[in-house]
Amino acid sequence: MKKRTNPNTSILLTAIAAALLAGANEWAAYGSVILEHTGANNPTTEGFSEYGSGGVTGGSAAGGAWRSTDDSGSGIQIYGFGNLAFSEPINDFMTAAEITQMQQDGWVYEITLDIVSYDGNLDDRGVYTTFTVDNGNGNRRYDVHFDNDNDDFQVDWNPIFQGNTADVTVSGAGFHTVTFTNGGGGNDDVNVLINGVGVGSFSPDADASTLTFGSVSSHRLATADYSLVRFSVVPEPSTLALIGVSGLILRALQRRRMTVEGDLISEDIV
Repeated sequence: MKKRTNPNTSILLTAIAAALLAGANEWAAYGSVILEHTGANNPTTEGFSEYGSGGVTGGSAAGGAWRSTDDSGSGIQIYGFGNLAFSEPINDFMTAAEITQMQQDGWVYEITLDIVSYDGNLDDRGVYTTFTVDNGNGNRRYDVHFDNDNDDFQVDWNPIFQGNTADVTVSGAGFHTVTFTNGGGGNDDVNVLINGVGVGSFSPDADASTLTFGSVSSHRLATADYSLVRFSVVPEPSTLALIGVSGLILRALQRRRMTVEGDLISEDIV
């Protein structure tokens, strides 16, 4: 006579494995999130400080985003994580363990934005983001400008801005997600993806600035909606292994459950 597993036990173990797998997947996707702006939340409620002058405005926008507008043509409307005056690298907001993990396995910076209007050029810095990371070699600054040229999305990255020449242009207006990934191991370079597609890579410059995003222009008008700004540490390999183990446990439990149910059906037939 076969010894059957209690069905309730199998269901409980399956639920635990599924929850473990879901949690591991979420951690693998974002790692340890150091700072984050999401949706139409006011960035000042998420740890960012607002810097504005010259008749600028900020507020919720349609589509679940936060709008940054320089409506004076000579001011700024930016959000900085920390104190803008002290040019703080992101390392200043991390624990020692997080810094070690980041320098070993890397980091990811994601920004999702829609350039609503901009009457300037890439070199005017009307819509931009900048941040500094110490990957183990001292502070390195990553500076990126955005533009909408005839409803095409343009990106220009440092260290040398080439006038009004974009490093990459993506067709289509609306929201675009730009992702910068660093592989750790003391490397400062980053790979760049737009909407999940690799478009290039670049090296930072040896400078420092607080992580900021928004509008800074000289005699220009700029409006952009931001639905995501996130910096996270890449998870350690053991986390990825946890995903594999969780998946195997879940699959084994499901197969065992199917076997038990099959045995019960066979007995009913007999």
